[in-house]
Amino acid sequence: MILILVYWLFLFFLLLPFGMLVNKSLKLKTTNTCILLLLGLVALTLSFTVTAFFFSLGLYSILCYLFLNSLLYFIYHKELKETLITFIRQVQRLSLFYKSVLILLLLGAALKSAQLPFIIDNESYYIQTIKWVNEYGLVKGLANIHIYLAQVSPWHILQAGLNLSFLSTTFNDLNGFLFIICILYCLLEPRNNEKSNKTTWFSLLPVVSIVFFLFLDAPSPDLPLLVITPLILYLYTREQTLERFKISLILFAFIAFIKITILPVGILFLPALINRGKLLYFIKLLSVFATIWIVKNIIVSGYPLYPFTFITSGNDWVVPQAILDSINTISHKDVYGVDSSTSFIQKLISWLQLDGIKGVFNKLIVFLFLIMLLFKKVRQNKKYLVIYSAFLIHFITLLFISPQYRFFLPEIMFFTLFIISEVVNYLNKETFNTTVILGGVLLSFTLFVDFNFKPLTANKHHQSVSKLKASQLYQPEPITRYPEMKFIKKQVGKFEYYSPETNFFIFGTGNGSLPCVNESQLDYFKQKTGYIPQPRGEFIEEGFISTKALDNIIQ
Repeated sequence: MILILVYWLFLFFLLLPFGMLVNKSLKLKTTNTCILLLLGLVALTLSFTVTAFFFSLGLYSILCYLFLNSLLYFIYHKELKETLITFIRQVQRLSLFYKSVLILLLLGAALKSAQLPFIIDNESYYIQTIKWVNEYGLVKGLANIHIYLAQVSPWHILQAGLNLSFLSTTFNDLNGFLFIICILYCLLEPRNNEKSNKTTWFSLLPVVSIVFFLFLDAPSPDLPLLVITPLILYLYTREQTLERFKISLILFAFIAFIKITILPVGILFLPALINRGKLLYFIKLLSVFATIWIVKNIIVSGYPLYPFTFITSGNDWVVPQAILDSINTISHKDVYGVDSSTSFIQKLISWLQLDGIKGVFNKLIVFLFLIMLLFKKVRQNKKYLVIYSAFLIHFITLLFISPQYRFFLPEIMFFTLFIISEVVNYLNKETFNTTVILGGVLLSFTLFVDFNFKPLTANKHHQSVSKLKASQLYQPEPITRYPEMKFIKKQVGKFEYYSPETNFFIFGTGNGSLPCVNESQLDYFKQKTGYIPQPRGEFIEEGFISTKALDNIIQ
């Protein structure tokens, strides 16, 4: 925990001047420290992604950015000093209650970040994506050895750029830092700017801290969506100035860049585009993010708009459609509970009737969409009606593509906080407000208890959380929950790779040496599609392709 806190302090001073650079370059004129830190994250995500097109992200890259950091401190020393002084004063002005909330969440987030990763996706492609970028940068056709690597979220590229992989302890802990920055903004901003004494839904964000805590111990790209979306919606519901429009659009472009599933929510910004100046700003911003995203996709998978595969780059490293169809069949059954040949209505019925936590959240989101229309503010306030409509379009889009409950958690959290705020304001009792916030914060600490999740999920990998240990107070746990896992060097054709000795699940790779892929996965795709991965050349840097195996294909 202590090392994590020191690392976050390092990130704070690293990111601040880059945020100031964006602020000055785009003439945003913000003095909010939390916004500047978020802008710094945006700047480095874009920059690291472009850097990864050509180089690996390790010691030399971070040294270059530290040099730029020092140069920016020299250029903006006066503005940065004033910003820090204002920030410290704002924190000092917080009431004892909100200071306590901040300290509890800071220490809790650091301790959760120091634990073993909970999310199983960390063991299939989070670690491996970051490791590839650390050691080689973006490699052509990387998705041919493990289809999940086709995603290569820019959030993982940013993790690779900032995780100090050249040290003995690797820090894949950006999620906790981002969570604290957004919580700080939540605690500071409404209290400095809201004229009304009413409780806003945004000021209640700590109530759902338990949701964020589930994503803190692994570098999940879902976390940025969950914590930044409420901030964007808060800016949207306030008086719309040009500065707020620009900041909220940058942040939305950032989370869509990280995880494309949030894109339909972007209809929030469409009404503002009748203004010529805002439209030009939108086009310029879109051009930057889209160009980098497309190039990244072409390099890794050969599909410019991946996960949409109707357009191909035509390169020799394009992932065969047969592999994509095979993985889509697997994910389709997991999401809907039935195979792809079933009618859409039957899929929805099955989706609603899924067991465990999936079924609970699936029913909950439908219930929340219905109950939200009972609130006068939603029906009559134009901004809240637009937010509701944007979320509805997002939800309907997901129903047709991939209605995984974690994809619509932003809706669930916003609707829940909105309803709680309406109840708090109706009762109009400050003690109830503070009790709700403190209760939500303390609830997140139940994740440190050895709790059995079997009744909530059939996924054996998500049926328990990491146990609390005294050593976690000063030394973070390894970046994988299988630190003792052994790997065996194997070969198929000319492709040499490392496979986990124990097949803990078919897509599992853990923290194996590169290139790493589960032998069971290769055998599965070989049998189902006839394809096996092969090197494009003599060196790993030249990338990978898929070629037909000589064995018979099992239809």
